[in-house]
Amino acid sequence: MMLKNPLRRDTRGIGAVEFALVAPVLISFVIGISQVGKLFYASADMKNALASGARVASVYPEPPPADIIAAVKDRIARTGGVGDATVTIADQGINANGNRFITIQMDYDVPLDFVFFDIGPVTLSDTRTVFTQMEGEWAPSGGGGTSTSTSGGEEETSTGTTTTTTTTSTTSASSSTGGDTSTGGDTSTGSSGNGNGNGNSNGNSNHGHGNCKNNCG
Repeated sequence: MMLKNPLRRDTRGIGAVEFALVAPVLISFVIGISQVGKLFYASADMKNALASGARVASVYPEPPPADIIAAVKDRIARTGGVGDATVTIADQGINANGNRFITIQMDYDVPLDFVFFDIGPVTLSDTRTVFTQMEGEWAPSGGGGTSTSTSGGEEETSTGTTTTTTTTSTTSASSSTGGDTSTGGDTSTGSSGNGNGNGNSNGNSNHGHGNCKNNCG
């Protein structure tokens, strides 16, 4: 009994014992957070690579599947990620709405390291569906419609991509016979000038001759 009492009161080394009990849990927690961050990074890397392949697949003319797969793998940024990635063309064709599409699928193996135990790699998977350009969809052959517009004597005719412009000018003529006559605009007749001039002149002349004959006779 005398020996047990001193041992009960001795607290030397208690910190080391507590650390030995808590340290594995704490270290596993820190490592687990780092591995979750590794998964988030790999997921972002996979989505970015698929987006790069989708951009390549959406151009016209449609590239072959090998070029799309190569574009996806060239975009992978994680060290050793190219060897862990499996990229395939899962599906392609024309959907119910008549739109041509292609589906890119990527399986990404991410190895995790928890130091104390091994759980093996985690496989991330994602797909990206891309609507591709069909031949003749945005560049039709044979030209388009025909439109005609007329403004101020100017006629414009457009057929397809060819535009023909025809300009028609108006000819104006002016003639005067005791007045002004204009064709293609306003028309005025100056008969009053001739009538007044000739009438007054002839009337006054005849009246003069009459007076002369009466007085002379």
